[in-house]
Amino acid sequence: MASVRCSLHVKSDDLDRAIAKIKQSLKKQGYRPGDKPLEEYLKLDGARFRGLVVSTPVGGWVSILDSQPDRTPEFAVDLSKQLKTHALLARASWDGWWTYELYRSGKVVDAFDCREEARRQQELHRQKHERPPPEILDIAARLSTGDLTEEDQRKLLAYIETNPHCAPDLAARAMGVVLGISDERTAGLCPPDTIESALTPARLELLKPLLAADVTAEAVRAVLDDGSAAGNIVLMRFLPLLGIDAGYFDLSYSWLFLEDSGVPEDITPSGIEFARHLLYEPDGGRDAAGTS
Repeated sequence: MASVRCSLHVKSDDLDRAIAKIKQSLKKQGYRPGDKPLEEYLKLDGARFRGLVVSTPVGGWVSILDSQPDRTPEFAVDLSKQLKTHALLARASWDGWWTYELYRSGKVVDAFDCREEARRQQELHRQKHERPPPEILDIAARLSTGDLTEEDQRKLLAYIETNPHCAPDLAARAMGVVLGISDERTAGLCPPDTIESALTPARLELLKPLLAADVTAEAVRAVLDDGSAAGNIVLMRFLPLLGIDAGYFDLSYSWLFLEDSGVPEDITPSGIEFARHLLYEPDGGRDAAGTS
């Protein structure tokens, strides 16, 4: 299985406050501060410790790499709620997929998965090019003459209503018949056979407050609609749109520490500056305040 890169980005310029909330969240999740050196923890099973590398704020974001990415969504919910801000959880794999989840004040407000988007586009394409049943084709053949009964019009409009993407020319022609418009005039009503953008108006409104200076909607649309590149490459292009360092497209706690035999000498790839490395252990039911 291809390695998955996972990073969490919290909208904040206050590193100390973000770290304080991280520690509070770890305590709530059942962890206490560790007292062993990193090398000792790396020898343990991953479930027996929790490591988090926290960056200095860049572009208004504090970034976090978590040794237990399956639990990172808990951080996203809790930190965005405690800090009353946004958090972005980004994932990518070398085998071609990438995702993000956008949180605001403890709730998921948007989610994108390139795999789901590809399936959606495939279904829209199938619907758009699916051949209508013979009865509908027969009715369509009589559209230009207007030789339709009320029952024909009812069937045609009902078909169009339940299959809005499969035959736009039928929709345009039917509108022409109902309104008494000629075929020549209805030809312009047919929508082009193009991809329906993943950047919906609702998604754009959610992303707008987070976009870096001078980033346009067209730039965001070009990235979200790009199904040609590998997922991690698309994520590399997406993160800077929000002011997040592109280097996180290929970063995870596992990649930095757990996938190597030893501790890296330099853990600041791509010029990213990590400010703190927090090491925690399962609390075993004891109540302990988090400290670094």
